[in-house]
Amino acid sequence: MKTLLALIAFANLSQPVTTRSFGTAVKVCDLATTAINESSGLAPSFLQPGKYYTHNDSGDTARFFKFDLTGVVLAAYSLQGVTATDWEDMDSATFGGNSYVYLGDIGDNNSNRNSIKIYKVQEPTTGGATLSNFETYTVTYPDGPKNCETLMVHPKTGDIWLVTKADGPSIIYKLPKPSASGTFVLKRMGSFTFGSIVPTSARTTGGSIAPDGRHVVIRTYFGAFEFLADPKNFDRWMERAKPMRVTTRAEGQGEAICYSTDGRALLTSSEGNPCPITKIPITLETTRR
Repeated sequence: MKTLLALIAFANLSQPVTTRSFGTAVKVCDLATTAINESSGLAPSFLQPGKYYTHNDSGDTARFFKFDLTGVVLAAYSLQGVTATDWEDMDSATFGGNSYVYLGDIGDNNSNRNSIKIYKVQEPTTGGATLSNFETYTVTYPDGPKNCETLMVHPKTGDIWLVTKADGPSIIYKLPKPSASGTFVLKRMGSFTFGSIVPTSARTTGGSIAPDGRHVVIRTYFGAFEFLADPKNFDRWMERAKPMRVTTRAEGQGEAICYSTDGRALLTSSEGNPCPITKIPITLETTRR
């Protein structure tokens, strides 16, 4: 019996533990176009791994761009009949064998918009085009207008998450996966505060959920933080543990971040022209304890 207990104890002590670390942020390219001068969102292509999407901040038309990591802009896509008020973030996800791009017209610098818009577009398979088939979600907050620059889509559930931009606490809201276009009220889920001695530097400007659904990265102007989420209780991702700091490259006005489709890297962009694209590798190491 003592031998059996010892073996059980040894087995429990020898469970594999996977740790993750972030490598040095390195610029991989500048986007070779003057059309992208205020990159405010990033999302990976699931139909063409290694390709990515971005869009401009306010001031542009309702369009987004596809590019590769050599800096070549491959296509531009416009949403038919849509006026862009303040596009601030985007995401992509795959459900039911189809890949989708989500675009967030969610910015509200003066916190006076009665509602905001989120568009869900099936990922394009052609070159540049005007897209007419997409879903539109008209969204309101339960507690009044907010300025927001972070839109994230859970890769398993399809729930949409928004995180507000403020000098104080960043407030987190969820829109359970919509089944069709319509008008919706967000659900307030919690908040977090990074804190900083530099005014405005802790404002959240973008975010993404990892493909495994177990990690959430939130960026600010001068850095990023990754939260470890419990897949059995993802809704409390902001409460589970202190986030891990991710060192980003010095950027003029960093507003976008996303995971690669394999979850092994983070990509960031910054406003300005030419638009720089930076890659931060993620290293996974499995040990036994």
